[in-house]
Amino acid sequence: MIGWLGAAGWVAADETQVNTYTLNGQTDPSVAMDADGDFVVTWESFGQSGGTFALSDVYAQRFDSNGDPAGVEFPVWASSYDQRNPAAAMDGAGNFVIVLETDTNGVGNFQIWGWRYASNGDFQGSQFITNDSIAKRYPSIAKAASSGNFVVTWDSLDAASYGIFARRFKADGNPWADTFQVNTTTAGVQTRSSIGMDNYSNFLVAWEGHGGQDGDGIGVFAQMYTSSGTTAGTEFQVNSTVAGNQTNPSVAMSWNGRGVVVWENSASDGNLNTYDIYARRINLNGSLAGEEFRVNTATESYQGRPSVAMDAIGDFVVAWASQDQDGSFQGIYARKFDLNGNPLSGEFLVNTTTSGSQTSPAVAADLNTGSFVAAWQGPDQDGDGVFMSWPLVAPELSLFIDGFESGNTFAWSSTVP
Repeated sequence: MIGWLGAAGWVAADETQVNTYTLNGQTDPSVAMDADGDFVVTWESFGQSGGTFALSDVYAQRFDSNGDPAGVEFPVWASSYDQRNPAAAMDGAGNFVIVLETDTNGVGNFQIWGWRYASNGDFQGSQFITNDSIAKRYPSIAKAASSGNFVVTWDSLDAASYGIFARRFKADGNPWADTFQVNTTTAGVQTRSSIGMDNYSNFLVAWEGHGGQDGDGIGVFAQMYTSSGTTAGTEFQVNSTVAGNQTNPSVAMSWNGRGVVVWENSASDGNLNTYDIYARRINLNGSLAGEEFRVNTATESYQGRPSVAMDAIGDFVVAWASQDQDGSFQGIYARKFDLNGNPLSGEFLVNTTTSGSQTSPAVAADLNTGSFVAAWQGPDQDGDGVFMSWPLVAPELSLFIDGFESGNTFAWSSTVP
């Protein structure tokens, strides 16, 4: 039998440290990229600003398409109180937005605030606030490549517990309309949303639904929206495997509206001590495109914290943290797929430094070339730092003679040349 096998032993481009300030810890990166390969990385930094009460600050660094720093790292906002959980989005021209949780008064009343930047890094106008309520957390943002319109989602208190809320914004930062609730099932907790947007401002939101909504523990649910903010179809369940918990969803959309949701799946093989990464493609009308499938091929121990990015034609890369696979605690692995969910590579190691734990990956796509950038949290000389690999070009699958040599039927082609 003739099949296809991922290039063995392939490693991504050498890693580069993103942060220049290294005291304490720099963690939880987010990355966004334009159509020419310029990108921005944002992260939490512990105690960097020296604010009176601040424990966590949010900083960012721009890079050009060669991966060289464009300017110096900068604070997204200087405050006396905590900022955390940043998320970034960039349009095709390189204009970008960063949103984060900010403690407005030092007693844990968090709101979601955002800042807009021009492609050269210049600040554009004052910060915007998603709305004036408190107890908001876990922001996510997506931006349309051509228009620059963007949508922010987050958790906030609703009538039952926590729900998923969103607000649409024009490219100039002015809101299109009021905040709206995304989830229609409100029993239990809905949390940790992720959003993707196509070039025409259609967008897809996915989240965790707790309380047995999928029949057993935590499930992944989603809602598609048109560019006008109206729903396309109804809220739907993404995962078909319901045993255990399905958590930490990540969403991406292509230029023309192809969507994909990835998530962390516990007990997919019946073992509550193992975790795998699963994915499912979504049509523009909000219907499911095919069955869910497992992304990772190494299945021992823990695979979690997935992140997904899609290029213009719908090819996508999934990155995740894998336990004990790179020889030392956790490492970052990735795999590339085509628009139909067929693998274009085997899974490959992203980080070149393997000592300690590398975790919390984030990926973004260059719409023109189909290249990807990955950022993650890993050990540096003083705690944790933020690292990146660019360009993250996945190896092409290579031909082998005996289809059983790989032991991985997921890598076999569907046709025999």
